[in-house]
Amino acid sequence: MMEFDAGSTLSTTGAEHAQSIGEGLLRIGAQPRAEIRGGLNSYDIKRTPFGTERGFEDVAIGAKVAAFTGEGLIPSISVLGVTTIETGGQSFRATSPEPKAERALSWKFSDRLSLPRTPTTRGSRATNVVTAKWASAVHSASVSLSMSDHM
Repeated sequence: MMEFDAGSTLSTTGAEHAQSIGEGLLRIGAQPRAEIRGGLNSYDIKRTPFGTERGFEDVAIGAKVAAFTGEGLIPSISVLGVTTIETGGQSFRATSPEPKAERALSWKFSDRLSLPRTPTTRGSRATNVVTAKWASAVHSASVSLSMSDHM
């Protein structure tokens, strides 16, 4: 199985406004309960009182493994490991790889309707999973509605 996802995000934190365009994610099934993931560079626009920055983010590689398959109101649980590769524009490029691990929850209501949710963290470029110092926690949820059968 191979799947490609894309999207866009708008966010506001205080006086900072950000937009991410592209958010490409290539997912390749490696095993029945595991996939290899490649995150393509998104184009970011970040507006602050000090000016506007534009450029591409770093690409990312990783894997996702299903740890538990839920039913009904009990969510399925997966574990994700990912790291960036310094390929982004000057304003958005990390100075070294930024590895992190996350858990993902997903409620499947039918073959075509699900609610995936991934709690994550957002840190400055100077912090990573090794230092465990994060600026803020971020939660995201999206409704996934399939319009056709999966390939």
